[in-house]
Amino acid sequence: MEMYFCFLKRKRPSVLKLAVLLPFTILGMSWSLSQTPVQPGTAGKRPAQLQQRALAKPVSATPQDQRLKRVFVRIPSGEFDMGCSTGDNQCTDSEKPRHHVRITKEFEIQKYPVTQALWKSVMRINPSGFEEGPDRPVENVSWDDVHLFLEKLDAQHDGFHYRLPTEAEWEYAARAGSAGPYFGRLDRHAWNNTRPTRGGFTMAVGQIERNAWGLYDMFGNTYEWVEDWYGEDYYQSPPAEDPMGPPSGTFRVLRGAPYNADASQARVSNRFRWRPEDNGVRVTGLACYISGSRCFASEPIHSASFGTIGFRCVREDAH
Repeated sequence: MEMYFCFLKRKRPSVLKLAVLLPFTILGMSWSLSQTPVQPGTAGKRPAQLQQRALAKPVSATPQDQRLKRVFVRIPSGEFDMGCSTGDNQCTDSEKPRHHVRITKEFEIQKYPVTQALWKSVMRINPSGFEEGPDRPVENVSWDDVHLFLEKLDAQHDGFHYRLPTEAEWEYAARAGSAGPYFGRLDRHAWNNTRPTRGGFTMAVGQIERNAWGLYDMFGNTYEWVEDWYGEDYYQSPPAEDPMGPPSGTFRVLRGAPYNADASQARVSNRFRWRPEDNGVRVTGLACYISGSRCFASEPIHSASFGTIGFRCVREDAH
C-alpha cells in the first residue's frame, strides 16, 4: 500500500492501472481494519453505545446482595430530552412537549427490578402472583407498600437512604444516551409481546440484553413505580433541573411496561397513572365450586392487570 501511494505521487497512473490496483488497495485496507483488536463484550456495539457504557459505573456488592440482585449502577449527571421522542407518532398529550432536562447529581439505581427474594428478605412475605422463582420481579405491590419496604431498608442502617427514582431519573437511566422511542431493538431488551414470555407471566430478571448503562428489564417485565405524582399537563412547564413532578395529586406515575404489553406501551416516554394504594390487582368476580345450589370456597378472579406492577430502588448516602 505504501509503494502504491508513492507511485501515485510521482506519476499519474493510467485508468487501466487504477482499475487493476484499486481492488487490491481496498482488500488491503479491509485486512488492516480486521486486525484492529476488539475489546471483550464490544463486538457489534455502536461507538455511541460504547461511549455511554463507559459513563455508568457498576457498584461493588456483597455476595448476599449479588444473590438477592441488590446490585446498583452509578449513573452520571447529565442532560437529555425528556418526553415524546423524535419521530414517535404514538405519543399521548401527557408526553408532550419534549423538553430538555438536566440531572445535576449522579445517582445509584438498581441494575434489576426488586426481586421476590429481596422483597421477602425484608418484608418476610411475598405478595407476588407469579411465585415460581425468587429471581422474578416482585409484583402486586402498591406505591404505599413500596414505601414501607424502603423504610425497612433504611432501618437496616447500612449507610444508605433508599427511595424510588423520580420520573426524570427513570427516563434518563432508561434512555442511557439514546433519543429514540426504544433503546435499540425492543425484542432484545424487554419481556413483552415483542418477545413473548413463556406461559404469559413475568420472567427472572437480567436474562435479556441490558441498556448502555448496564440496566436490565427497563422496557418490559413489570411496570415500575416512580416517586412522582402524576400530572397530565406537567410537561407544559416543568423545571429544567431535577424535576420531581407536581406537589400533589391523586395518582402516582408508573413507567416501563409489563410482560403482556405491546410495543406502543413499552416506549421509553410512555407514562401511566395509578392510585398509590392500589397494587395492580383487579378483582372482577368470584370463582367457586358448586354443591347442589350452594357455592363453597370462593376465590378471586383477577383481570389482566394482575402481576404487572413492580419497582427498582435508588440509593444515596444517608448523611
